[in-house]
Amino acid sequence: MQIIIELLLLLGASLILGELFEKYGFPGIVGNILAGFILGPAIFGIVKPSSELSAIAEVSLFFIILLIGLEVTTNLIKKNIRKYSIFTFTGFILPASLIAVFLILVYHIGATSSIITAIAIGTPSISIISVLVLRYRLMRYQDGSVIIASTVISDIIAFSILAVLSNSSDTMYIVLALAIVFIALFAIDSLIKKHAFYIRRFFNRMSLTDSGERITFGLIIAAGLVFASIFQLIGITYVLGAFFAGMLIYDTIMGKKFYGRVSRTFKRINYSFFIPLFFSIAGISAIFPSGIYIIFLFIALGIIWLFSIVTYLMGRRLFENINPVTGTGIIGSRGAVGITIGSVAFAAGLISINLYSIIILGTIILSLSMPLLISKKDKKNVKPLNDYKT
Repeated sequence: MQIIIELLLLLGASLILGELFEKYGFPGIVGNILAGFILGPAIFGIVKPSSELSAIAEVSLFFIILLIGLEVTTNLIKKNIRKYSIFTFTGFILPASLIAVFLILVYHIGATSSIITAIAIGTPSISIISVLVLRYRLMRYQDGSVIIASTVISDIIAFSILAVLSNSSDTMYIVLALAIVFIALFAIDSLIKKHAFYIRRFFNRMSLTDSGERITFGLIIAAGLVFASIFQLIGITYVLGAFFAGMLIYDTIMGKKFYGRVSRTFKRINYSFFIPLFFSIAGISAIFPSGIYIIFLFIALGIIWLFSIVTYLMGRRLFENINPVTGTGIIGSRGAVGITIGSVAFAAGLISINLYSIIILGTIILSLSMPLLISKKDKKNVKPLNDYKT
């Protein structure tokens, strides 16, 4: 009975705070995290971390990552490589590298913990950025696709680093396994596209009945579980498996109308249950870090803000239609991916409670501050989003 009451408190508070943040133009994920932070040991101590909540968070994380994968296609990775590589470099690789070096040399924290903390704070989040790009109607331009693609590459790099560091004793094996996985991913994707006509015809039949939609929904979940299990068995975090499974499912093989229906189902169950629950559970594990870690937090944030200037300068050169200030604010946004990496690493004992709390607080601050850069002109063109919420 206790777990039911805790779930009720977390979900209720998370939904309310998430909607309040959304109402005032901030990512709802910040409200979700704060709900757990307030109810958890850091403030009121009403809800405490437990094995039951951890198990529920694991299931929630699977569905969240599968949804993130659904919003990504391999075509995004193949197009505009030069442009998006630059933004991946300035918006993620450079600041994360500097943060890791600072932690190692100044704070004398182990390389694994330092790198994981750096990528968790430094990686942008496709779940947040895709919403911002849609909200401000930026997908009308090629620049919007470039922003999405740079985020996707950053997230894949971040997940891959997590996979390698989670199995540091078998680094070469994991690197080789990842290389094979990437090759297999594109091979499977190519095979799917080659037989797209027959696959689409199958989904067209499935779309004609309500039971067909339910079966398709179940098949997608099963595919995600199969990929996640395979990754788990070969020693790579299941998160990457669920992400890749989602990437192989897109509208061109299902038909836009049917894909839209299935995608909306995933979004509704995630945004009404799994997302608010997962991030509120992530929040209850955080504490107020000690003074020395607070100093590091603001140094890390300073590094990210500094490299945002570099991103802005690159945006002035490369963006053809998007205001570079708006592009910088969107690329600098943080969210689900960083929290996911931090949660997985903390559960595995790879980072301390202080480093985990820094990731939580850093995500909150960046999620609130970076979108403020979006130009007033773009804010006037906001598109109502019924199914997307940050």
